[in-house]
Amino acid sequence: MATSAQSKKKKVTQESLRDAYVRHYCLEGARPNSVFAFCDNQGITEKDFYDHFTSFQQIESSIWKDAFDRAFEQVSDDESLKELSVRDRFLTFSFAWVEVLKENRSFFQLNFKDQWSPLPGETLRNLRSHVKHSLKTWVIEGTSNGEIERRFKMSDHYDEALWILTLFITGFWLKDESAGFEKTDAAIEKSVNLAFDLLSKGSLDSALDLGKFLFQNFR
Repeated sequence: MATSAQSKKKKVTQESLRDAYVRHYCLEGARPNSVFAFCDNQGITEKDFYDHFTSFQQIESSIWKDAFDRAFEQVSDDESLKELSVRDRFLTFSFAWVEVLKENRSFFQLNFKDQWSPLPGETLRNLRSHVKHSLKTWVIEGTSNGEIERRFKMSDHYDEALWILTLFITGFWLKDESAGFEKTDAAIEKSVNLAFDLLSKGSLDSALDLGKFLFQNFR
């Protein structure tokens, strides 16, 4: 038979730990001093914490990955959007990504800034791998249907280009102080269109052709 203390024990889940961590991070502006201090403040045991996460860094990675998955799945799982071009789906994803980040803007602002010292920290490195793996499916689709140009060696790094674009949009929005983040909306449209212009057959190929011509004729 459960004791009174056991019956009143707080239910601990990954989501509840993430929520508590975000609250602490936003109020204190930094990670808790220790897992013990964090758990003591939450009225839970260290075992409760370690049943779900091994470190604060893992919680942070989980928060970023969950935000990305929510935005990505809004687009990839929507049957009505599957007829869109890869360019338009990425554009839709970019707006969805910002909307998801808005829910915890204070946390993402603080954590994003803390992740650069001066190189990306482990949380962003983990997010990079996760984002590239997910966006690779769109790159493959785009190169298969001709929307994205296949280029020797360069095609292998298109997923990296989309990660850098996602990182740029994230950083721009986190610094944007315009009303309704209207500058971010413009930055998304301009940067995504430029990126896909370069990935498709067109401006980049013309530049490469010119470079090849100059190299062959003036070396």
